Amino acid sequence: MNEFEQVAETVSRFNAQMKRRHAEVEALVEDVRRSLPDVSVLSDWVRAQVDLTRMLQRLHLRTQAWGAFLIQMGWPPTTDLAAGALDQLADGLKRGELTEGDVEDLFLEFYDEPRVRGLLAGWADDGQLSHRLPILDAAVEAHIRGEYLLSVPALLPQVEGVLAERFGHQGRLSGKRLERYLQDALSEQNPFDQAARVFVAKRLLESFAWASTTPEFSRHAVLHGADVGYGSRVNSLRAILTFDYIHCATRGLAAAP
Repeated sequence: MNEFEQVAETVSRFNAQMKRRHAEVEALVEDVRRSLPDVSVLSDWVRAQVDLTRMLQRLHLRTQAWGAFLIQMGWPPTTDLAAGALDQLADGLKRGELTEGDVEDLFLEFYDEPRVRGLLAGWADDGQLSHRLPILDAAVEAHIRGEYLLSVPALLPQVEGVLAERFGHQGRLSGKRLERYLQDALSEQNPFDQAARVFVAKRLLESFAWASTTPEFSRHAVLHGADVGYGSRVNSLRAILTFDYIHCATRGLAAAP
């Protein structure tokens, strides 16, 4: 099953769950109407819950679409971009009015130096990252100076390091165990969490073989010396955003040693 099929499966599971909940709420409304036909205030309240359920369902469907779109474009999910901007990007790309390069340009323009420094400030505010902060600070400074050959390999291992520490891992960390930590850390009910899990597992942690096509933005390919063309502003920002999402999703899970 490829990454897009996994997203589709997640969407299908969520839709089925929301349909069941919606049916339960509608059954509750009917029960209230039959037993309390004159209590209009309560009936209005229940109808409001139905409307809220429908609104949340629509919001989740949009969020799922955004997550799938970002993965398709090669980016981890981010909650910083406004919903309207994501809708416009997805629609523009579908109509052929935008290219993947346009999406990259938007990310690079949006995440300027102040915003990237703002992400770093959020990391510095997390006491669990205090022993990693010198690496993170140096990587962000390298990104801002345009030294992407330095920022990318410094940031990529930090995703694995944070996951291992948040879960108090001991001993050798296998790829399967790392993916299990991803699954445990990221909610199945949150479409962006599921998009992040697919992005990290299928892109960042993608394996490679020598003398074959080198995957783009693979931690293994970069750190084992197979990918020597990783030093781009796009990959550096990808690394920053990937680390930021995993940091935010796992913050407070456990005390770092």
